[in-house]
Amino acid sequence: MELAKSKQKILVIDDEIEIGEMICEILYPHFETVKFISEADKVADHLDEVNYDLVLSDINMPKLDGTSLVSLIRSKGHLTSVIFVSGNVTLEKALIALRLGVADIIDKPFTQEYFLETIRHVIELKKRKIQLYELNRDPERAHAESKMIGLFQAKRALKKA
Repeated sequence: MELAKSKQKILVIDDEIEIGEMICEILYPHFETVKFISEADKVADHLDEVNYDLVLSDINMPKLDGTSLVSLIRSKGHLTSVIFVSGNVTLEKALIALRLGVADIIDKPFTQEYFLETIRHVIELKKRKIQLYELNRDPERAHAESKMIGLFQAKRALKKA
């Protein structure tokens, strides 16, 4: 039995076309929407067309590096999760990425299993953050759903507010 594809929309950005295509090949069987862009400076147009759930980007690219890309995404008001995929992450770049709110960094080379596991983890965390945000906006619903396993923290957070 084949599992249904996830409905998340993923944007892959890498100036190395072969790497970007390889990443897309890994993602296609698991996600309905996967878009690849090899020129990071053209990302702005795509961000206005589609609300992506996840962006996978190289850090070191000509014209627009990964940290500038994250700043661009945030300046457009998108809260899209971003994962850097890079072969040469320095401590300085990792710290900058964390300060910008990058969800994770995947070091090349990577195994397909680790790659997909990291993506699923980031997507799951985003879903949980959205659920908590929605619960905090609706205290009655939060109280009703607080009996569900895993949501007891939301109930405690509401009591403190």
